Amino acid sequence: AEELGPQITVLLEQDKANLGENLMRLNRMLARFPDKVALYHVLETVLAPYDGIPEAHFALATAALHAGDRLSALHEIRKALVLRPDWEVAALFTAQILARDSTSSALQYLEQFLEAHPDAKEVRLHLARGLVAEKRYTDARRHFDRLLADNPDNTALIYPVAILALQQNDVAAAEPALRLVLERGEPSEKSVAVFYLGQISEDRKAYDEAIRFYRQVGPGEQFAAAQIRVGRLLIQQGADLATAQAHLQASAKRYPLAQSQMVIAEAQLLRDAGKNQEALTLLEQVLAQQPDQADILYDAALLAERLGRMDVLETNLRRVIELRPDNAHAYNAL
Repeated sequence: AEELGPQITVLLEQDKANLGENLMRLNRMLARFPDKVALYHVLETVLAPYDGIPEAHFALATAALHAGDRLSALHEIRKALVLRPDWEVAALFTAQILARDSTSSALQYLEQFLEAHPDAKEVRLHLARGLVAEKRYTDARRHFDRLLADNPDNTALIYPVAILALQQNDVAAAEPALRLVLERGEPSEKSVAVFYLGQISEDRKAYDEAIRFYRQVGPGEQFAAAQIRVGRLLIQQGADLATAQAHLQASAKRYPLAQSQMVIAEAQLLRDAGKNQEALTLLEQVLAQQPDQADILYDAALLAERLGRMDVLETNLRRVIELRPDNAHAYNAL
């Protein structure tokens, strides 16, 4: 470690025009050096002549944190902020250190920084995301709304604003934001947007529109729920059972990972139509190919009970418990 000091000094002196950038890169350059504590002490000596430069204190703070010395890291980063009070990078680094002990302390610090520097966009974005993680949706939305107002063309901000508005049941704000996501968002965001737009349409009883939105949901987390809603709404809108079944069967082929959910939904439609035996037959056909599908075994067990098939009920439930020993519903039903 002692051999590093003179070399670092020479390198910094040779490129004084880029001193700040070089100081910020210093820890990355030395990342492979194994003795982090020794490295921190070397940098303390090497960077002493640069006491009036905020980047020097940032470099020392980083080295101290890597060496496991949080108090020194905080001390150095606060020196950097005294020299450059509006430095967002240093503020975020301070929050990173504080968060290791207390998330609330980190968020409180960022809030205080924003009070002094309200135009700090990166700090506001980081704070807003942290508030979402803490389920402080009202506070988070206030910051996202400000960011969106200041950056109306930033499509990355529209999606969290829309989702937070939904969290607060503010449909009036959520719907136009979701429609913007549909126009400008990433493909994964668009799929979520059409799902929630379908829910909004369904809630206002605009069922044809809801079906159109749900059909646009692509394979992924919301796919099964959306296509199951389509099947139920088709029946509600007067379509025959076969049409709804055909939609669920096509959806299962489109996204095989959702197959079991589609089969269970189709069985539910048959059960609602009073066709319990057909529903059980459908589930048993799937189980003949995939005997360890716990969800299908469970639904088949409940259908068997309706038909007086207590042997199937008991066999299926015991198998569910073997597959999922923590399935409380199966124990209760048994």
